[in-house]
Amino acid sequence: MSVREGSAEDAATFYRLLLFTGERDAFAIHSLDYYRVAFESFAKQDTARLFVAEYEREPLAAIFVTALGEEAIYLYGASGNAHRERMPNHALHWQAMQWAKSRRCTRYDLWGIADTAWAEAPGY
Repeated sequence: MSVREGSAEDAATFYRLLLFTGERDAFAIHSLDYYRVAFESFAKQDTARLFVAEYEREPLAAIFVTALGEEAIYLYGASGNAHRERMPNHALHWQAMQWAKSRRCTRYDLWGIADTAWAEAPGY
């Protein structure tokens, strides 16, 4: 498996994977144009990356990450149903963290777990 930085042309690949994710996990998604415009808007400012995990040239998963100041934020993720045992999302986040570190980010926000949840956790 490999991870590569995607481009605006990979928005369609991201969206195809997102269709699987939304159906599998029962959540609504925006249109392809929504994600394309969002990515292009951040990319123009060099504050976003789309990472794509592939196995034998088949896209397995993709994530959309931004970096603003010292914080990188995982905004959107998508994964298909093929080769899930390869855990492509782990590789994607590792690559995104490396990118964030190269930009001098000191925090990587997975944007799904509220800060209050951590504060209320036993032993925190």
